[in-house]
Amino acid sequence: MKIGLYMALICGILSGACIFFEVPLFPSLMFPVMIGMLGIIATLWTLPNPDISHMLKLGGILVNVFPVIAGLIQIFTR
Repeated sequence: MKIGLYMALICGILSGACIFFEVPLFPSLMFPVMIGMLGIIATLWTLPNPDISHMLKLGGILVNVFPVIAGLIQIFTR
């Protein structure tokens, strides 16, 4: 189940770099938002596991929520 947190970290870094630093990896801003949502789902997948720290789970969710919110704000204000 720890693989979900690793996936969330990679998704958060990728979506955060594309949204906050405007790294041109994707043609549309929707792709980093979808990658961030995939990271949130991967973190939610680890919630039933009691061996993983709650702070790691919270960090996995937050590292993906902030780029998703910022990306959606940028999409809707254009």
